[in-house]
Amino acid sequence: MTNTPERMATPPYVFPGPDLPYTEWRGIQFLCLVTRDNLESIQNFQFKDGDVVIIGFPKTGTHWMRQIVHKIMYGRGERCNEHNDYVLEFTWPDRLPCQEELSGVASPRLMVTYLSRDLVSRGLAQPSKKIKVLVVMRNPKDVCVSFYHWSIKSNFFKTPESWDSFQADFLAGKLSRGSYYDHLLGWWQLRNDPHFLFVKYEDLKKRMCSSVKRMAEFLDEPLSDADVESILQSCSFDTPSEPGTPLSYIKRKGVVGDWKNIFTEPQSEAFDKHFREKFEGSGLEFEYD
Repeated sequence: MTNTPERMATPPYVFPGPDLPYTEWRGIQFLCLVTRDNLESIQNFQFKDGDVVIIGFPKTGTHWMRQIVHKIMYGRGERCNEHNDYVLEFTWPDRLPCQEELSGVASPRLMVTYLSRDLVSRGLAQPSKKIKVLVVMRNPKDVCVSFYHWSIKSNFFKTPESWDSFQADFLAGKLSRGSYYDHLLGWWQLRNDPHFLFVKYEDLKKRMCSSVKRMAEFLDEPLSDADVESILQSCSFDTPSEPGTPLSYIKRKGVVGDWKNIFTEPQSEAFDKHFREKFEGSGLEFEYD
């Protein structure tokens, strides 16, 4: 077991108190930033032609993906800068719900959601508008480990009782956001829909250049060799984040295979079994080291 990191106390990702209340909706727990009213209003959210949506699950690399996509869409000459965090289901303190803020934003609008397919509007679950949707995925074992450490470190989450209980709850879908496996499966069913591009965290880590080119092609954003190099240098996970930015708080190791440092053999086998049962015949596979 690794040493327990100190819990964070730096905004905007944390608020006072180690055990904040959760929102319960449709049998799933959400952070206090996600209200029932907002979740219900999302069902009627209207997408526009040109919208770009990034879909992830906690600790799959969603924020990293957002930085890269932002760089591709809005600027390639400067360092990856922070920008408005339009997470559809969030309501930040002293801000309007993201959906309301987005109503005044010109296209192309870049937004993020961590919701599963059954919890979003029909315009995203079955797109008809000319939108682009990028789904970022990561192998479940590394997601679980990263989620565990983030739950300890951030006051957003209830402190895990232990690693053993946390990984068991993750496998059973009892943590915030519900089952990662159900989340993956719901979106993976749209892998042949031309609105969607599925990007694996492991590809971003090991084959970042080809991954960036693939994403740019999908977004219809031509990149020169210099553009690609700029993105690789400024958005690499190994590039130091500017102090005070959200990414500087979120990043930990970011490696593929960190699960080996904490999983027991029975735990690893249980995860493998669960994945096979959920995704047998789907064609979805991950790299684990």
